[in-house]
Formats: sequence, structure tokens, C-alpha cells
Amino acid sequence: MSDAKIFNDAIQDEFDPKSVIDFGCGVGRFLISYDKQGIPVLGIDNHKEALKISPLEDGKLRKHNLQKPYYPYKKYDMAYCIETLEHIPDECSDVVISSIKRSASTAIITAATPGQRGTLHINEMPQKEWIKRFESHGFVYKNKITESICESIDVEADYLTENLMIFESSEDKI
Repeated sequence: MSDAKIFNDAIQDEFDPKSVIDFGCGVGRFLISYDKQGIPVLGIDNHKEALKISPLEDGKLRKHNLQKPYYPYKKYDMAYCIETLEHIPDECSDVVISSIKRSASTAIITAATPGQRGTLHINEMPQKEWIKRFESHGFVYKNKITESICESIDVEADYLTENLMIFESSEDKI
């Protein structure tokens, strides 16, 4: 089973999303298992070639530069942003977080931390800094849920457990 599927299964068991948007989706690997279940998905990425080779249908992908605000046509249950924020200049980080906030009430985030190796990482920050930034946009960091999911999955891609942060919108909760 792929790491994306294992990860998604744990997220789905906890949240049962009815729709998912992914910021920086690449080819859409974190959307595929949701799509196969008939859950509405939308992948957002600025890399035309990745979108071109994606197994997802064209209507489920949108080319967009994440350094610019994104305004969704509808609100999704959940937003993913997996290993994308470290590729966005720091001065555009708030733009991405605002786009996520406009798009979903639950955010599943991973972001490379300082010293993590990777291609074109220009904005590695400690998790506590990302948490502070998301909280300044009205998200609440869900530490216990994050830890529980990290402990429940066994994946080769250790960034999924080492960098995971789960947030819920404080405005959307009763």
C-alpha cells in the first residue's frame, strides 16, 4: 500500500471528509484514494507538467500560482498542503495560509523544518512558527489528533509523521 493511501486512510478514519482540496498537489497522489471513493477533490498546483501527467481528470486539477490568493468556488471539508510551504517565499506564506483558510475548515499540513534536505527548499521553518502563523489566521492546532495519527501510521516517507500539523478553523466550530 502506498504511503499516500496509508496516510489518507488514517486521516479519513479521524475526519471522514466529504470533499478535499490539495494545495501544491503535484500529480495529485494524495487525492487519488479520495477520488476513487467518489469524494469530490480539487488539486491546485502551478507545475503544468505535473498536472499534465496526473491520473486525475482535468476538471479535478487547477493550475494556480500559490504565491497569489486563491478563491475557491466552494468550501471543502479538508485542505491538504503536503511539503509545499517550504517552496513558497516567506513573504507569500500568509497568502497560502489565507487561501487554505478560505477553502476548508480543516487543514492537513506538512512543511520541511530547518536542516531537512530537499530540492528548492527556500522557506524551512520550525513547526512552532508554522503553528503560530496558522493560528494568526484563525486556525487551532490539534496537537492530540496530530500525535495520534502520527503514532497510528507506519510509512516510509517519514516527513508525513515528522512534519505533520493538523488544524481546524476556530470560526467554523460551534
